[in-house]
Amino acid sequence: MYHVSEEMPNAKRDGPTAANWTIILSGVSSWIIVVALLFGVRDIERVLGTSYGLGFAQIVLDATGSKAATTILLLILLIIFSNAPRANCIGVSRILLAFGRDEMIPFADWFTVVKLGEPIWGIVLSVVVALVVGLVQFGPAAAFNSLLGGSTIFSFVSYSESSPCSRTCICSPQQSPACACCSAGGRG
Repeated sequence: MYHVSEEMPNAKRDGPTAANWTIILSGVSSWIIVVALLFGVRDIERVLGTSYGLGFAQIVLDATGSKAATTILLLILLIIFSNAPRANCIGVSRILLAFGRDEMIPFADWFTVVKLGEPIWGIVLSVVVALVVGLVQFGPAAAFNSLLGGSTIFSFVSYSESSPCSRTCICSPQQSPACACCSAGGRG
């Protein structure tokens, strides 16, 4: 969201608004999905002890009563989720490009290299980080669950910190250096 906010006519106001609405709509739609799934649970022990490895698959199978319908619904989710990593990778690489262009990260020159219309080193870094984080799955389940929980919390904290900051602190040449938002990058 923020990596394309500079293309908005009023980015300082519209970027945080769009991010906040994204968080609100995601939360509401997630709540609706969770409530619908909970209504589909008939036997909690069967869901927790499923042989499929996915509690969601057992819930869908119990709700539909058909392995074919369950397979089709899971394939739809697989297709949707298979495109998400590519979108995340491109989004992260463009954010790194913007930070590199503004010289807000180390090795800024690397992250501003663009080939075939994409920031190459940003893509490489995001893929390497994703692969390293994915290695945690080979360790204890508690470590993997902690990593997932921490990433969710830090993701929401990063959104909730940057949105109010950019809405309340508009940097200008006359701005006091005491403003934490402006002292980070000086751009506002």
